[in-house]
Amino acid sequence: MLENPKNSHISTHTVVFAKNVIQTLEDMTGVSFVLKEDSFQESSFSSSFNMIAHIHFVGTIEGDYLLSLNEVLAAKLIDAYEDGMSEQNLREIRADYGDFIKEVLNTAVG
Repeated sequence: MLENPKNSHISTHTVVFAKNVIQTLEDMTGVSFVLKEDSFQESSFSSSFNMIAHIHFVGTIEGDYLLSLNEVLAAKLIDAYEDGMSEQNLREIRADYGDFIKEVLNTAVG
């Protein structure tokens, strides 16, 4: 699994956060994920996924913890997705999988 490539404070916390998200998802769903080394980048945030959960923090530094994923995956994680589900049906259960993702984020941040 990915270690801290730059040995910086922010990099260390980013790696710890990513590992915590993976562990939290496995603990809550039994689904395992792998942190890919090429997913760790110091750049402006952008995402090809349409679901983004975030928690703002303030302290010695200020920033946000972000979790971005596909809504279909989020629905699948709570066993709410059915093959062929329409976007309308997915929107109708958005609060359910959205609450779950928020809880994953809260738990991972600790």
